Amino acid sequence: MTRCTCLLKIRSKIQRLSSRKATTSSEGSRRRWARYGWSQMEVVATTLLVAVVMVGAMKGYQHAQWSNADITLRAAAVSHAQKLLAEVVTRRFEEAEGTNLLGLDASESPSNRAGWDDVDDYQGYSDQSPAWGVSSGLAPWARTVEVRHVEPLDPTVGSNSRTGLKEVRVRVSQDGQELALLVGYVGATLDQELRGCHRWWAGRDDDRNNPPMVSADVVPRLGGPNLAVSFSAIDDVDPEGDALTYVWTLDGNEVATTRSGSMTLTNSTDATRVLSLAVTAKDVHGNESSDVARIVLLPGAADGSGADTGTGTGLGVGVGVSVGGVSLDLGL
Repeated sequence: MTRCTCLLKIRSKIQRLSSRKATTSSEGSRRRWARYGWSQMEVVATTLLVAVVMVGAMKGYQHAQWSNADITLRAAAVSHAQKLLAEVVTRRFEEAEGTNLLGLDASESPSNRAGWDDVDDYQGYSDQSPAWGVSSGLAPWARTVEVRHVEPLDPTVGSNSRTGLKEVRVRVSQDGQELALLVGYVGATLDQELRGCHRWWAGRDDDRNNPPMVSADVVPRLGGPNLAVSFSAIDDVDPEGDALTYVWTLDGNEVATTRSGSMTLTNSTDATRVLSLAVTAKDVHGNESSDVARIVLLPGAADGSGADTGTGTGLGVGVGVSVGGVSLDLGL
């Protein structure tokens, strides 16, 4: 009896141990599967997070690239606007004193910009690339000029009559979008003072022999690297009516001895040159008067596309002058 009881106890203990082992194995399996599930969820969540971050980063990079491109385009537009505005404001205020009309005169050609000699000749002017050095592979670029009379005390107010002050607006656009707008002002005070001074000198009545008056007129005054210019002595009067002789010098070098002429300037350097073209008018008594006109000669473009007019190579500034059939070659 005692032996049977011991056997039963041993069997019961073995059964309990087997049952406990099976329970432990089942719980471990469940824990492993639960851990595997959490790992998969973590991978999915991490992937989504990385995707969201990458989308934001790519959008920021794209915006930065667009901003850089826009800044580059606007800088180029400002440069082209500055060139045209500088050309316009170097012209005289008006063709004849007191003129109210804006635009070309009857004797001036719309296709010959080099012959425009006063500010309002540019009213309504427009041009497009690649005429001014912009690649034709880009969207079309355009420059337009507006000239109007404005009130001297408030230049924001336009006027239909002559006020003595003109506003010049140069716009540069690409594919219809405005990229640059530059505004300049030109006044009539200097023109009026010069003309009044000439009349006063011409009307003087005394016993002295007075010197003549003269102004240098150069058209155009900006361009390059090859720039054909015409020059003439204007508003040249002698109070006593004496005959006048003329001497033209370019940066101190004599280039002509006539009242007017033409020449071609070439800037073959990589820097903008400012040249001084001076005229001296002298009467038979040795009295003389001088005036100087500045010419801005642009360099050749580094990319070979050219500037507003022409191209150039080599070093220095070369001048070829043709006056009365006589050609002069100067190295300056």
